[in-house]
Amino acid sequence: MSPAGEPEPDASWPSGPWKGYWTEPQRPCFPFRNRMDLDLRFHDGRIDGNGSDRVGIFSISGTFDVQEARCSFRKSYAGHDVHYDGRNDGTGIYGGWKLASFPGGADSGGFHIWPAGASEESSARTETEARNATRKAILRRAPSPPVSGSPLRAP
Repeated sequence: MSPAGEPEPDASWPSGPWKGYWTEPQRPCFPFRNRMDLDLRFHDGRIDGNGSDRVGIFSISGTFDVQEARCSFRKSYAGHDVHYDGRNDGTGIYGGWKLASFPGGADSGGFHIWPAGASEESSARTETEARNATRKAILRRAPSPPVSGSPLRAP
């Protein structure tokens, strides 16, 4: 049962306190891992909650799919929103985030969160998956290099 007494949608999606981090690899002046503490409620395919991190206090609103083991949510601060897409591996959620309204263009990185009662190491994919999600987010932003053997031609 969830803290509110509602049945959990699935043991992999427990309502209550969660913890974790988000990464910001393109900004070396900040720590690679930025801790976040969350209080999440999973119900009827919806995720709701709140939390805090080094940026400030935020609210969470989004959706999850038990069968697909995927979720998508918006983390809303007082002045901006961040979009998160993640996958639940049975012990935690990992994936990527994107901030489209960042000055100078989009900003993105990876994240990993897990129920507060579990250790980070209990997730089989913690560091590897968060780093892979971060790399994918960076690659989506990078321009494609020219294909070898086919020189670029001016129009």
